This record gives sequence, C-alpha cells and structure tokens, in this order.
Amino acid sequence: MTRDAKSSTTIRRRRVRNKEAFERLKNSRPSSPTPLEEINEFNEEDEGYLFDDEIFGPSIVKKLMSSEKTLLLSLISLRLVNSLLIQTSFVPDEYWQSIEVSHNMVFGYGHLTWEWRNGLRGYLYPSIFAVFYKFFAIFGLDSRLLLIKLPRLIQAIIAAFGDLYLYKLSCLLTDRATAQWSLFCQTVSWFMLYCSTRTLTNSTETVLVTAALYYFPWPSKHTASNSPRKFLSLAALSVIIRPTAAVIWILLCSWHLQNNKHRLFKTIKSYIVVGVVSLGVSAVIDRIFYGEWTFVQYNFLVFNVLNSGGDFYGTHPWHWYFTQGYPVIMALHLIPFIVGAWRAKNKVPLFVILWTIFLYSFLSHKEFRFLMPVLPLSFHYCGVYFQSLCKKPKLKKKQKIRTAVTKNDNVHGSQESLFSSQDGSESTNTEISSEQSILSTETSGISSEGGVSNESDLIKENTEDVNEEKANEEKPSDKVNDKSTEGSKARNLSTNEILAEMEQKQKETHKNNLSKAKIFVIILIFTNIPMAMYFSLIHQRGTILMMKYLYDTSYKQNMNVMFLMPCHSTPYYSYIHQNISMRFLTCEPNLKYVQDYKDEAEIFFDDPIGWLKQEYATTSEPWPSHLVYYSTLHTQIGLYLEQSGYKECASYFHTHLPEGRVGRRVIVQCR
Repeated sequence: MTRDAKSSTTIRRRRVRNKEAFERLKNSRPSSPTPLEEINEFNEEDEGYLFDDEIFGPSIVKKLMSSEKTLLLSLISLRLVNSLLIQTSFVPDEYWQSIEVSHNMVFGYGHLTWEWRNGLRGYLYPSIFAVFYKFFAIFGLDSRLLLIKLPRLIQAIIAAFGDLYLYKLSCLLTDRATAQWSLFCQTVSWFMLYCSTRTLTNSTETVLVTAALYYFPWPSKHTASNSPRKFLSLAALSVIIRPTAAVIWILLCSWHLQNNKHRLFKTIKSYIVVGVVSLGVSAVIDRIFYGEWTFVQYNFLVFNVLNSGGDFYGTHPWHWYFTQGYPVIMALHLIPFIVGAWRAKNKVPLFVILWTIFLYSFLSHKEFRFLMPVLPLSFHYCGVYFQSLCKKPKLKKKQKIRTAVTKNDNVHGSQESLFSSQDGSESTNTEISSEQSILSTETSGISSEGGVSNESDLIKENTEDVNEEKANEEKPSDKVNDKSTEGSKARNLSTNEILAEMEQKQKETHKNNLSKAKIFVIILIFTNIPMAMYFSLIHQRGTILMMKYLYDTSYKQNMNVMFLMPCHSTPYYSYIHQNISMRFLTCEPNLKYVQDYKDEAEIFFDDPIGWLKQEYATTSEPWPSHLVYYSTLHTQIGLYLEQSGYKECASYFHTHLPEGRVGRRVIVQCR
C-alpha cells in the first residue's frame, strides 16, 4: 500500500471514529435524566422568575416564594395589612348582606332588609362571621372595634387563599414563572386591593371559583391537582354563596361532561351526589334561621334573572361591561391582558372570561364587583405576557448556520477545484471540510437546549480533531493541502462568528424585553397602588366616620337617629353595637306590583320639606335627636331644620367625586 493510500485510509478511519463519538454524544443527551431535567427546568420555568437578578435583583421575594407554606403566610400577611387599610365604604352589600345579618343572628338586633324577609339570601355566608361573633360574645370581648375589624380579617385570610390558588392554577396551566407574574399582577391590582378583603359575597365567590378551577380536570393536565369531587364541591359552594356563579359552571361542567363520555354515568352520579349534599346543607342552615324550608338560590335567580328585579336599583346598556365595567376594574392591566391572551396557547380561560361577561351583559342591573370572579383568569393572561418578555428568546440557529456554511462552501469550491487533480489528496481535504460543515450544522441542531457556548465548543473540538489528523499526515512539500486547510479554517471561523453574532442578538433582544417588562411593572405599581390607597383611605369615608361619632354620642345621651340619605348609604347596628333607635329611608322594590309605585326614599327626595312636615311637624311623632344627610340636601332643608331647632353638630368629608344625591360631605344635625 502506498503512503498516500495509507494516509487516506487513516483519515477515513479516524473520521468514522469521530462520527461514532458524535453519535454517542447525541444519543447520550436524552438518556441522561438529571442534566436534561435541569436544562429543561431552567429554560421552561426559571427564566423570567420574578426574583431573577436580571429583572428585579436579589430580594426577599425569592425566600417568600420558596415553598407553598411560606407563600401562603406571606399572602395572608399582605391581605391582613390590606384589610386594615380599608377605611371607606364601597357598596351597601358589604354591610347589609353580611355583618349586619351576622349581628342580628348573634345579638338579636340588627336590620334585615327585604331580601331576607322574602327568602332571597342564604345564611351560610353571614354564619361565618356569626360564629366568631358568638365566640367573643361568650367571653365578653364583643367590642365595637373588634366586631368591625374581625370580619375584614377573616375575609383577608379567605382572599389570601384565593391568591394562592391563582398561583397554583397559573402554574398548572403554564409554568411557575408565569404563575409568579400572574400573582404579582393580582396583588398590585387596584380593584383587588380595594375589594378582595371587603365582606362581599363577590369576594368569597371569586376565591371559590379560582380554587375550583384549579381542581377542574383540565384535558391534557393529568396531575394530582385534578380532583372532580373537590372541583364540584367548591363549584357548588360558590353557587350557594352567590347563585350567579352558575354562569361559569354551566360552560365548564358541559365541557367536563363532554370530555367524559366514556364514563358519563359515573360523572353524572358525582354531580348529583355533590349537588344534593351541598344544597341540603344550605337548606338546613336556612331552615334554622328562616324558620321554614326556603330554597334561596331558586328565589334569587327568579327575582334577579327571570323577573329582572335588580333593575329597580339601576340599569345599564348591554355593552356596559365591555366598554366601561371591565376596562375600569382592569385599568392598565388591560394591555398585558390583551397581548397575553393573544400570545397564549391555551385559550380556554379566555373563552370562560368572554362567556361570563357576555351572559352577564343580558342582565340590566350591572356593577363592577359582579366581574370579580373573572379577574384571576385575566391576571393569568397578564402573567403570560410578562413571562413572554422575560423569557430568553429562542433563535432558529440550525437553519442560519447551515445557510452560512453553504455560502462558504460555494466561495471555496472554485479554489478547491483547481487542485482536484493532485494525486487525489485534495478530494480528501474536501471531504474533511465537508465533514466539518456537517459537524457544525448537526451540532447546532441538537444544542438548542444547552445554549450557544456548547455549540461552539463541540464544533471547535471536532475541528481540532480533523485538523490534527491532517497535520500528522501532511508532507512538507504538499502546498495544496495548506491551501485547503486554510479554507477549512476560514469556514469554521465564519461559523463561530455567526454563532457569536446570534448570541449577541439574543442578549440584546432579551435585554430590551426585560427593559419593557421593568418599565411596565413600574407603571402598574405607580398607577394601581395610589388608586387603591385613595379609594381605600379617602373616597367615601364620611359615612364611616359619622358612625363613629354616633357611637361615641350614644354613651352620652339617648339617641333617636334618622338617616335622610339614599337607602343603605351607611353601615348600621354592626358599626354602632348599641341598641339605639335608628331609622333610614327604605327603598324596597314593588313586590306587590302597585301601580305608580314609589319607594320611601323617592318620595322624600321629591319633596324633602313636605315629607318632614308630614312625618313629624303635623303628627305626634317626636322629632329625631339627630338627622344625618349629604351636603347636596343642605340647601333644600338647612334653613327649615334651623327653624325647627336643629344645629350642625358634626360634618365629615366624604368624597371628591359627588354624584347624584351623594354629596361631598356628610352632615349631622342635632337638637
């Protein structure tokens, strides 16, 4: 065998050996579980973590979110502080449908509105607070301040569990990094800070819906969290607390039954068992306090949905939720929500949101708080958006490198063809160069999980092996081989440059995305937090301060208080905890279907002075010791009250945004 033939045989043998080593490397990557799991975990979850050094820098947040227990304790602490900062009123239901009823259940006095007299409300939710009221009353610890703050603290703990279940739900639907962003968006939302710790059935309904969604058996999400019994129990409880929650479950339960056709009988059986038990417990509780069997969920749906009884308290156009309600409570979160929903692969939560808002739009009476149950799903999509910014972008490196290598092959092809007749040695070098191109291209294709640096190392390693073979076999007189080697090195150098350029572009893109995320986070914080603080500490605070004044005065003299305000404008006995004489203008709907019906409040505001004369001046009914009204009414009755012997005893700022019959100040007149 000649020396040239021996050299060619040796090069081919070593080339085959390099291929075998390369294949072993390629095949060994999936079979090594620990490194691959670590790589996948980093790429799919760790990138974009809220506490990542490149995003917010090292902080205590990392420790707080290290486990579910520490996260829950952190959320409870946050919501407890949140609840203590609530010093204003929002809607009447936070008093009249919860703690006022609880106060009546335990202490025997407290006003029950017409809904309770007609069996439209269930006692399950007020019972939560009544249990604690009774406990402290037994030990003589039922102070006014405790009875006011305790329900808020209980609701804060419930809200914290809602935050936790949003985190778990978002993690289930996507990944842990997205879940952290979703949780962040909910905790800085002005509306959640403003409402989630208030004693509203909507707040508890939101928590129950979120928890039920986590246990919902999502298709393709076969994890330990999937528990049809837990899902059905929580869903049923949410409907018992607030029957309108059934809107969400009509859709999802239908989907669940469709996905379980193979075991339909068993699934329907679970529905029946959970439904009967839940409604049975609710019926027993209502039987105890109503004194008769009452199906409050049915009564609620008939009055509010079928008979549109809620229209008595105000109506809105069908598009109000889409054009005003939802945009207002989302505020600037609306932007990341829209983009996140567009980029998300899973559109089912989006369909649930749209379905709920769409059906709610058919009800004429609309309120911001009615949309609370869909907010956690909305913040999930906000998390998807932020995670898409913070996650390192993936580049299609394989195609780019192959294109670049092909171009280099074309450039050097003409040079190599000039020496193709030199004893076959150039063909060998061309094969070596082609082998380098194959190695470079294939390496880039399998190393997308490991990063660009691994590609460069592997390319460099294979290139050095081949060049070493050439150097060992090269003859000093073979100048043709030198030229071919230079071409191969140029080709390899060009590939490394491309990899470096792509890595640089990736870093720049990631840096720009992180800057966008930081700016947006700062904007969200500096818009939502001040809004939450204003509405929680300032807006509509006058009625709360006025109740404190009445409480203090009740210890000094006998009182008879008359509230000349829109009905249910203030808290009642639950905020005074004294069995004094109080009266307010009622606003009951036309339950007896009287023609040209007007409620008491409407009659008063049509002619305030005439109503006062009819009620007190021309009758034997004694005048109240204290009259409470908004400043908008003062120009109409102020002079008359002064002539009747009243003087202004107290005045409290209420709001910068007076509307209708609600004024800037709350005035207390006494005689």
